[in-house]
Amino acid sequence: EAGIKVMLEGQGADEIFGGYEKYIPWFLQEKIRQLHFKQVSEEKKKLTKNGYQFNWGIRNYAASFFPQKTSQLLEKRSENKILNNPFLGERWKEIISISNIEIKKPVINGFQDILSYDRNGMNLEVLLRYADRNSMAHGVEVRLPFLNKQLIACVGGMLSDQLICDGYSKYVLRKLMKDRLPNEIVWRTDKVAYEPPQEKWMQGKGVQDVIHESRRKMVNDKLLSAAVLNKKISATPAHDAENSDWRILNLANMM
Repeated sequence: EAGIKVMLEGQGADEIFGGYEKYIPWFLQEKIRQLHFKQVSEEKKKLTKNGYQFNWGIRNYAASFFPQKTSQLLEKRSENKILNNPFLGERWKEIISISNIEIKKPVINGFQDILSYDRNGMNLEVLLRYADRNSMAHGVEVRLPFLNKQLIACVGGMLSDQLICDGYSKYVLRKLMKDRLPNEIVWRTDKVAYEPPQEKWMQGKGVQDVIHESRRKMVNDKLLSAAVLNKKISATPAHDAENSDWRILNLANMM
């Protein structure tokens, strides 16, 4: 409406500078592997104080020293979660069996490994597709300065301490911008996701009726078991990993 034809988009910053909370355990595991136990203890306290939420336990210590085994265990856990799903129908199980689907998890020897995996794997690819479709739908050109290849090469060669430090993620980026932006922006630690109001939609009767109908359709096609018809609908945010009802709704309406 304002006649703006070109916009800058920040996609890729988290995957390059280690901005997601899910990266913190991988950072700490690298430090454990390097036997920097005091640094791990101090960083955990500072990160927690700054409001970062992450899971950390005895398994992370083991994973620090056995990355290959950790990768195999994560693959097996993901496979079992699919195969042991009580709501999968016979047709789905046949498809999985015939397709010989393999779930691959990367072997993470260092902090930069997980960042590289997310940049080059599905995570960033999916987000860029959303951005591309939205920009084309509105006839606006979107440019992605954080995905400049020289920048990626530069940051990809940095030490993990330059990316997570003193209780902050994306540390080097914050330091670069501290004299250019207000402190409340530079040192902000809460992250607000850009996502649709999916949870609110799923609480509406109309959408729940469509979900019930979608379930029945997939049960009739033997993709889901009849047990799913008695399962309470779970209204979830778009980023939730346990997002099965929304996926069922979309898949059933694509068939």
